[in-house]
Amino acid sequence: MLIPGSNTKLQAWNFQISYFKDKVNVISLDLRGSGKSSRPDYPYSLDMFVEDIKNLLDHLKIKKKIHLCGSSLGGFIGLKFILKYPEKVKTLILCATGAHTDQTGTNQRFKLYEDFVKMDMEQRINTVLPNLFSRKFRKRLREDEKLFNQIKDDMNFVAYNIDPPRYEDYINQIVALKDYDVRDLLQEITQPVLIMIGTKDLLSPLEESEELHNKLPNSQLEIFNGLGHGFTIEAADNVNDLIWTFIKQYSE
Repeated sequence: MLIPGSNTKLQAWNFQISYFKDKVNVISLDLRGSGKSSRPDYPYSLDMFVEDIKNLLDHLKIKKKIHLCGSSLGGFIGLKFILKYPEKVKTLILCATGAHTDQTGTNQRFKLYEDFVKMDMEQRINTVLPNLFSRKFRKRLREDEKLFNQIKDDMNFVAYNIDPPRYEDYINQIVALKDYDVRDLLQEITQPVLIMIGTKDLLSPLEESEELHNKLPNSQLEIFNGLGHGFTIEAADNVNDLIWTFIKQYSE
């Protein structure tokens, strides 16, 4: 199961879905406030997202334990989910996430979204790309129009052309991270955990993934040198190989 990040649609996982769909059953979703899911205008909480995931699994009659993978906000949700419903999770995969947030980081995101309101979508995309991808990959996007359009239309983080988020959607989702801290609970997670992070991630610093690795009793840390928050897109082949190797160890 693939959980996207804040104000990001399930299409952000397109390169993972296309790789895994012939190997395992793949489930993803638009979180409430994103994509084609409903967008009620009130502050969301991580517990709401956790229950949305559980209700989806129940609706699909998924009885087997799942391999749960989340990126950014999706990783926060994944950690809360496994703590509440450990019996439902076989392995956990965390991409560009952490065990806590601070007010400074939350305030920076609020400021970013306030600035977004003043921009058209093209300006938003051009603002976000340097925070997600390496210079080398951005050069590739300039040269590969098909790939660039695929990302800017559907796959980009927090700025995309199809079913784009509104200002209230940004705010209602990001409020869920206020006062988030599960550091003292990590030792309760005994399932295998794969942690992945880029060294140039401006939104989820490397130290936060290292902290996860040090505190989770059964974890593996994989670091992508020179890559940022969007490494699941930029280094999709490597990411997919790592995930597949990891979950095959625990598929029985």
